[in-house]
Amino acid sequence: MNKGFHGASVGVVVIFVSMLILSSLGGAQIQMASAHVHASSSAASAAGLLRGSSGVMHKLGGALAAQRYMSNDEINNYLAWITSAESGCNAAMSVENLGSSVQGTPMNAIWVAHPDLNTRSAPEYVFLGNMHGNEPLGRQLLIYFLEVMCEAYQQLDSATISGGRQMQWMLDRKPELNTAQKLLQSVRVAVVPFINPDGFTAHRRENSKGVDLNRDFPDQFRHGANAMEHGRGGEQPETLAAMSFHKRHSFAAGANFHEGALVANYPWDGTAHGNGGYNGVPGDDATFRSLARSYASLHPKMRASREFKEGITNGAQWYPLWGGMQDYAYLQGGCLELTIELNDRKWPSAPELHRLWDESKGAFFGHPIAALVDSGLHGVVKDGTTGQPILGASVRLVGRPELLRGTKVDAFGGFHLAMANGERASLHVTAEGYESLDMHVAIPSNAALNNVKIALRRSETSNERPLDPPVDMSPPPPDMSPPPPPPPPVPAAVVKVFDTQNSPPNLAIADRVPLLTRLMVVYATVALLAFIALLRCGRSRRGGAIG
Repeated sequence: MNKGFHGASVGVVVIFVSMLILSSLGGAQIQMASAHVHASSSAASAAGLLRGSSGVMHKLGGALAAQRYMSNDEINNYLAWITSAESGCNAAMSVENLGSSVQGTPMNAIWVAHPDLNTRSAPEYVFLGNMHGNEPLGRQLLIYFLEVMCEAYQQLDSATISGGRQMQWMLDRKPELNTAQKLLQSVRVAVVPFINPDGFTAHRRENSKGVDLNRDFPDQFRHGANAMEHGRGGEQPETLAAMSFHKRHSFAAGANFHEGALVANYPWDGTAHGNGGYNGVPGDDATFRSLARSYASLHPKMRASREFKEGITNGAQWYPLWGGMQDYAYLQGGCLELTIELNDRKWPSAPELHRLWDESKGAFFGHPIAALVDSGLHGVVKDGTTGQPILGASVRLVGRPELLRGTKVDAFGGFHLAMANGERASLHVTAEGYESLDMHVAIPSNAALNNVKIALRRSETSNERPLDPPVDMSPPPPDMSPPPPPPPPVPAAVVKVFDTQNSPPNLAIADRVPLLTRLMVVYATVALLAFIALLRCGRSRRGGAIG
């Protein structure tokens, strides 16, 4: 009886210990599963915030379907969504942070381009909205632009978005989708919905410090060359973000959006004498006028303007200003940027948004193509000997302002300059360690001038790195020392479990063995031990009966 009791006790203890082992092994898995569920819940919560309880962004087409101005947070959440895998457009859209406003609101740019453009040189175009806080139309139209570009990419790649609502009010009129697809495959477009988020929140023109950002840039007429190059000091964070953005990219053309008129405005905005009057950009005035006309021609109401002939105006002739962004963008970024006044009345009502989008969408999709695909100068700078791209090369149009920075080639050695059809120009091409080259070009009257190949010769005075000494390729003398004795053999089972050198770092043994395998081993052990205990218990009982 004592032996039977002892055997049964052993069985119970074995089962209890086994359960403890199971609990400890499974606890980590349960904790990991709990953490995963928590993370998934957080992601779902973020997605819910992204899409909005009001349904503003609950699938592609959501932002277009809602006629209202989105808040700063809603726009930033939307930008995060459209560049994520959930949107299905992340291969064609990426985000770049420009910095933050005075009150800490992030300002972001979305780059839009077909993935194929990542493998070759392509021109770059920039849209910027909401520089004045009380002029928000541009920021909302740029969100509509992004939605259609995303839809165009999906259709171009024969993909659909699960559960996405069709933008029926929009897609009933599809011609712009064809243009959007052409744009996707030919131009890299940067979209900056807002530069003055604090002013938007306060419903006022200036930023939160009361500064008009479109008077805050270094100005050639007021501040001089050094300030243009390095800044005048005291610029607002929003201004500095826009300055840096223009300087670190090679935008060939662009548009920044305002309200209070309906016109395409081109440089110069200011004058040297401080008064108004026509003041065109030397060497590029014809191209600027051509760019302004092409934008206005794609906007039905703008081109029919009674106030502005052809829907365009020179900034200084209309009204002069100093410290504006478009003059700075041209001189320091080489970007032929227009100031587009989108509507006669500032901050139009929400129910007008769809009508205003219908009026503007042709120019949004068509102008980058007109400026940089159907016209312009496009080429590559290569080493005349090796044929390799010269990444540090600079291309400058002769006869332009002295303050104008030359256009730096891209990662493929390519360059892209906005030039009007029929224009003639002289190029001055330079690169460190190479002889400079001057050449003449003529843009066709009805097309762009593409595939201009410029080969530079190395300069005789260039600081080339001397050649390395010849490498001795003879074989080393044979090693006559005896080979080291082999290490003692280690059982395979021991190597598999305890060889930490070949195991993932910082992982316990339990983490390296699948949970199902561990459970099967433990359950088999429990069953075997229980069987032994019960067998011993039975024998002790039979022994007691016989004796």
